[in-house]
Amino acid sequence: TINGVTYHLGDTVTGLLTNPMTAAGDLIVAGSGGAPVRLPVNPGGTLQVLTSKSGQTQFLAHVLDLLEDVTVRAPRTGQVLTYDTATSQWHNADAAGGGGPIDGVSVLGNPDSTSHAPTPIIASADNQVLLSASGTLSWGSVPLAALDPIAGPCLLGMPLNAGGTPQVISATPDFSVLGRVGTTLAFRTVLPRIAFGGAVGGFARWLNASGVVSHEYDPTPTAQAFKQYSNGRTRFYTSPTAYWEIATNGGTIELAGFNGTAYTHRLSFDASVVLGGAARTLSLREIDVCENGVAKKMAILASATY
Repeated sequence: TINGVTYHLGDTVTGLLTNPMTAAGDLIVAGSGGAPVRLPVNPGGTLQVLTSKSGQTQFLAHVLDLLEDVTVRAPRTGQVLTYDTATSQWHNADAAGGGGPIDGVSVLGNPDSTSHAPTPIIASADNQVLLSASGTLSWGSVPLAALDPIAGPCLLGMPLNAGGTPQVISATPDFSVLGRVGTTLAFRTVLPRIAFGGAVGGFARWLNASGVVSHEYDPTPTAQAFKQYSNGRTRFYTSPTAYWEIATNGGTIELAGFNGTAYTHRLSFDASVVLGGAARTLSLREIDVCENGVAKKMAILASATY
C-alpha cells in the first residue's frame, strides 16, 4: 500500500513522482529540498562528464585541466606534463632537452610569484622594456630617447621643472658640476651659491696642479671663522661676536678688532698722506737710545728715510 493505494506485483505505480525530463538523455537529480529536477543532456558535440562537487551535480567539459591535480597555462605544441612536488600539481612544460615553439616577439619565463611552468611574456607594442612591478613581470613603454644612443659625456634626465620626455644633459665644459639654478638643471662652471661642509669636521681645500693643498678652510663647529665682503673688507672671527677686520677703500687700509660693532683695537694707514714733501713708505724701525745711562732699543714707525 502506497499513499493509501494497494498495488500488486506487476501493477503500474503512478502519481507518485512528476517526471521533469523532457528529452532523451536527460537525468533526474535532487534540487532544493530534495525535489526532483531535470539535468539536461549535453546538446553539443564535445564530450562531457558528470561531476559532483560542493553540493552541485553538473556536466562539465571532458578536458585534462578539469582534474584537480592538473594546472594547464597557455599550452603550446610539443609540451608535456611535469609534476611539481611543492604544489602537488601537474603542469604543462617544454619537454626536457629542448623547448617547443614559442610565441613571436616574446620571452619565456614565470611572470608572477606562483610556481608554475614557464609561459610566454609577449611584447605587444614597440619601444617596450621588461619591467617588474608589484611582483609581476610585464612589458611596459618607455620614452624612445631613453633607448636611443647618445653622445657622452652626459646624463639622461629632466632639466626643467616640468614633466615630459627625458632629455640629454650634456656634461660640458670641462671641470663643470651638475647644479640647479632656479628651475633649470645643468652642468656649470659657475654657481651663484654653494655651501661646503655642513657638519662638524667639514672643510674645503684648494689644491694646486701638483695636488698640494694651497689653501684650506676648516670651519669651527660653533662660530663663523671667515667672511669676505665685496667692499674690500675681510673678517677673521675668534667667536660669534668678536673678530678682526682688514678693510681698504683704495686710499686707506685699516686693521681693527671688534666686539660686536664696537672697536677694541684700531690701526689705520692713510696712503694719501705726503711725508717729507713726497710719498714715503712707512716702516717699523728699531733705534738705539739711552735711558738713565742704560743703552736700550726703541721701535718707531717712520718713513724710509729719517
